[in-house]
Amino acid sequence: MDFLIEWVTNIILFILLATVIDMLLPNSSMQKYTKMVMGLLLIAIILTPIFK
Repeated sequence: MDFLIEWVTNIILFILLATVIDMLLPNSSMQKYTKMVMGLLLIAIILTPIFK
């Protein structure tokens, strides 16, 4: 059960961090690349239980 709580906490913290980074970036061409990278990292975090 601790693993599940830690996993959900990591997802929530990453989403909060990604939202703050998204708000800080100006509207530029770099913003779409950062959104793509953050999306890929979120997918990796979500798939963590499968890798273990």
